[in-house]
Amino acid sequence: INVAKGVSFIATANIGTEYTSTRVLDRALMDRFEIIEVDILSKEREESLLSRRYGKVVSADLISSVADIADVTRKEWRSDEGKLSTMISTRMTVRICELLADGFTLEEASEVAIIPFFDPSGGADSERTFVKQVIQKHLATTEEDIFNTESVEEEVV
Repeated sequence: INVAKGVSFIATANIGTEYTSTRVLDRALMDRFEIIEVDILSKEREESLLSRRYGKVVSADLISSVADIADVTRKEWRSDEGKLSTMISTRMTVRICELLADGFTLEEASEVAIIPFFDPSGGADSERTFVKQVIQKHLATTEEDIFNTESVEEEVV
C-alpha cells in the first residue's frame, strides 16, 4: 500500500480484565505498533481537564465533586482489598459534566452516567451501594430547618 508522505496511522485498544470479551491482540499485530500505556488521571489532572472543558458552565464545586467521586472509585478499584470490579473512567466524568451543563443535578447525572456500571447484587454490600454512598457524600444538602424549630412558638415563662 502506498502511503502519502507525512501520513501516520494511530490505533487504540482497551486492553485489560474489563475487556475480556474482546479479541486478544496477538504478538504479530502488537509488533506492528508502538505501545503507549496511558495511566488513569489523578484527581487534580481530572479536575483540571473538566474545568478547562466545563468551567464556564459547571461550578468549580461540582467539578471538584465529580473528580473526587472518580478518584475514590479508582483507588478502591486498584486496592488489593477493593470492593469494585470497575471504576469511573474519564469518559464517564466528561459525560457527567455534560449532563450537569445541561441542567441535571449531580444526583440525576450520577443515576444516568455512573450507577448503571456497578453491580447491584449483594444488597447493602454491593458495588452499587458502595458507589451510591461515595456519591451521597457530595450531594448538596439544603440548609432548611428539618426540625421546624423556627415555626415552634416559644413559651414565655
